[in-house]
Amino acid sequence: MSSPPIVRLLLPYTIFNTIFSKESGRLSHNLRPSTENRIDEAVKKEVNSYPFILKVLSRIWLAGCLFLMLLSCVATIKFKHRTRVFKQVTDPGIQSLMEQCCQKVKIKKSIPVYMDSYFKGPCISGVTHASIYLPENFSSRLSQNELKHILLHELAHHKRKDLFYNLISFPGGFFYHQRHKLS
Repeated sequence: MSSPPIVRLLLPYTIFNTIFSKESGRLSHNLRPSTENRIDEAVKKEVNSYPFILKVLSRIWLAGCLFLMLLSCVATIKFKHRTRVFKQVTDPGIQSLMEQCCQKVKIKKSIPVYMDSYFKGPCISGVTHASIYLPENFSSRLSQNELKHILLHELAHHKRKDLFYNLISFPGGFFYHQRHKLS
């Protein structure tokens, strides 16, 4: 008994072969030559070997990300403990310059400036309570104009919320990877 040609076109080969096989009591039509069957089997074997490799590589990637996250947390905790001994800038020239820069960037909140020999270059830290950190004697080595540009640069990081976006970028990348891994 032969199957209708329309059914053969509508059903994929594997479903068609299952429905119209000799085991089910109907006539089986093996439409593929043996070479195609061998190629099909080789492709299936290769595809089936990838999930194991992907699982291993995904776990290595995850372990690396978790290690870097732990390292980042330890460095942040050490930094926060160290910031307790930093001296806030009391120089009226730097404080007035900082106020001018805040007005120029339209930041209403007062952001403290600290100086310490711990720093090699200027930076800003703190997502909710931002502080600007400068190397010790930084103001004596630079002109007022250079210091103004440095403070404006650090305030631009605060204004654009760069620290917040850096904070959420790791979990965002992690969940993006996990979503694509599951689909």
